[in-house]
Amino acid sequence: MASWAYCLRLSLKQLVAISKTENSAEKDVLLKHGLGTPTEIFARMGELLC
Repeated sequence: MASWAYCLRLSLKQLVAISKTENSAEKDVLLKHGLGTPTEIFARMGELLC
């Protein structure tokens, strides 16, 4: 999927917040969360990485 296609699925507020984020890992999490990835997935990833 082209990166511009994500713009159609996110609000303007979400796009601005993501674009202002400098940390690429945090930006990726914000994008995936905005696209509907459940919060539990990120919590589980944190458990696995620690």
